[in-house]
Amino acid sequence: MPKLIYVHEGNYQKGKRNILKNVHYIGSLGKNSEDLWLEVAEYIDKKYDMKEIEKVYIGGDGAGWIKEGLNWIEKSEFVLDRFHLLKYINQATVDFPQYKSKLWYNINIYDPVSVENIFKEIIEKTEDEKRKEKVKDSYKYIKNQWKGIEIYETDEKYLKGCSAEGHISHVYAYRMSSRPRTWSDDGIDKMSRLRVFVSNGGKIYEELIKKKKINRKLKKYDKIIARNIKEGVEETKTYTFEIDKTGMHSNIRKILRKIMYG
Repeated sequence: MPKLIYVHEGNYQKGKRNILKNVHYIGSLGKNSEDLWLEVAEYIDKKYDMKEIEKVYIGGDGAGWIKEGLNWIEKSEFVLDRFHLLKYINQATVDFPQYKSKLWYNINIYDPVSVENIFKEIIEKTEDEKRKEKVKDSYKYIKNQWKGIEIYETDEKYLKGCSAEGHISHVYAYRMSSRPRTWSDDGIDKMSRLRVFVSNGGKIYEELIKKKKINRKLKKYDKIIARNIKEGVEETKTYTFEIDKTGMHSNIRKILRKIMYG
């Protein structure tokens, strides 16, 4: 699955909808977690003055690659997405729904001891071994993510929930998996990058036209180079003039080819 990170400045109300302020997407399949978070850190450094930022919240389900962001983003703290918290509470209480409200109550008053005791009760009452393992997995998950739950106690007024599932649906699933499709890893990576590019306001057609114009210039210079090599002549005055006039030289040409074709 391609990873997706979105940076924003909180949200505002528009009718019945919550709209994110200045949202920017970063995502890929091919990049490892460190490289992805490095890209996020570079974006934040360019976009904002870190001296003016009090805190950065990194929200998600607590996966290792998400928490990796804490090592790259200054002043950052992890916040557990309540959607996933609900998922594991439901998993633990499916056979004993009377414990669901008790779990929520003690989680919301940030009482880990009472939460542990409730889980012990559920585990003792669960006879099926497979179900018992599911309950244990739920407790292990909540225990490991407790710091991401506890932050709501002090920072709740700044935390408006995590809409990651909706963004994944809008940016990726809408194009890549809403209907059954088969993708290669390379295809997923390229399409996920395209979807991120478009979601950030990029215009593919304009980029293609720009790329086509650059490509024409490169072909023109390639022909001049080939002719000069064939005639045994070094860069002619005409060739030098053309290069200077467009601000392009052979090193830049090589860099452009690297960017476009890898």
